[in-house]
Amino acid sequence: MGSIGRNIIEKYPLGLLVVMTVAVVSSALVFLRGDRQTGDVEMWVFNAEHRDLFLPVADRWNEDPESPTVDVLLLEFQSLSRRMLSGFFSGTPMADLIMGERQVASQAWRGPVEAIGFVDITDRLEAEDLRQRFNPPSFAPWTVNGRIYGLPMDVHPVMLAYRADLYEAAGIPIEEARTWREFMEMSLPLIGDLTGNGVQDRFVLEMPEADGNVATMLILQAGGDLFDANGQPGMVHPVNVEVMTELVYWSSRRPALTVDIPLFTGSGERLRGEGIVLAWLVPDWRAGRTMRNIPALSGKMKLMPLPPWEEGGLRTSVWGGTMIGFARASPNFENTWRFATDLVFDRDVARNMWREMMIISPVVDFWDDPVYDEPLEYYSGQAIGRLLVEMAGDVPYRSSSVYYTLAVTELANALNRLNREARRMASPPDRETIRAMVERDLAVAQENVLRIVERNIFQAPQ
Repeated sequence: MGSIGRNIIEKYPLGLLVVMTVAVVSSALVFLRGDRQTGDVEMWVFNAEHRDLFLPVADRWNEDPESPTVDVLLLEFQSLSRRMLSGFFSGTPMADLIMGERQVASQAWRGPVEAIGFVDITDRLEAEDLRQRFNPPSFAPWTVNGRIYGLPMDVHPVMLAYRADLYEAAGIPIEEARTWREFMEMSLPLIGDLTGNGVQDRFVLEMPEADGNVATMLILQAGGDLFDANGQPGMVHPVNVEVMTELVYWSSRRPALTVDIPLFTGSGERLRGEGIVLAWLVPDWRAGRTMRNIPALSGKMKLMPLPPWEEGGLRTSVWGGTMIGFARASPNFENTWRFATDLVFDRDVARNMWREMMIISPVVDFWDDPVYDEPLEYYSGQAIGRLLVEMAGDVPYRSSSVYYTLAVTELANALNRLNREARRMASPPDRETIRAMVERDLAVAQENVLRIVERNIFQAPQ
């Protein structure tokens, strides 16, 4: 390093140098990009599958001399998030349309309503009679104070994937289970120490302890949530306490009913393929992931509605979600609206989204499409698309809070602590003992989430 470089570093704080560097790079990008032509549309997506689905529609626009040109650009997930926030709050160049996953999109409403970088499309949906064409709960993650900031791109109903070959060989009609408790009791003959080595090697259900998403799905199914109707932390809701009590009981009884298997890892998929668990919760997209990642289970799996917590109760849940948002800073709203609605209401896009990604369209007009009736050999000849569509209208509403990911993490931390504590006891605790433990730990989780929420003057309780 030359003497000039050393003098600069000695004279200015490192943090200031970083800020200056970012400013210079951003200015250079703006200069190099130049003025975009009026009417052009740029869209950012975060996975290659969505890009490939959207490109035929973009090509159709680009071939029409009367239409603006469209670019669909693929960005890495974190990069899209950073560039979106930079565009909203610093005015750096950004896309007209952004396909935002739930964690990313919710960052836009961290501040006051007037600072939300997405266009409020509520009135436009009503004016064009489009709102009723969507599955109503699919709007929930993109709704803030009753106003909608994105077009939903999915529904993500949840069903139970289970080892039909094992249940059927044992003569157990598991699909007839009327509640979760009955489901677990009917499964008992298939679990335990199957090899006689003193170690339990088969369980009923996966229950990741470092990821709170499975526990959250079960809470939503039971009618609970991690935030209340006013967007304030609701970790201690009585429904949450009851569900968590049951989850800890499942983990700590002997033989245990659940096992901690990591999500989205090769080792986790191998354990599922080897039969360590009989069942796991799958939204539509994970049903497809299971097919791709565990081919050895082809013809051995089936899907069924979730056993309800009480007879007659809800038999599905929801996990994940994406939207198409319209950048408020874009000068091309009319063109972006036309292109986005072209995508969402294109039957071929919806059809291919199921075939390529196994994602159900949120547009109810398309639910009668024969594509959902196609049987799949992997799932023992079931037309799982039709089964998922039948669940889609019942998916529960959930909070759109920017702090939802934090709450899910706190839920996982509580579940991990509770399971370890219960398993260390001399004898498995009963439900009443566990309930007291759960109330204690969820109160801690509530305090942890509330402490962060209260730092935001726009989110804190009044």
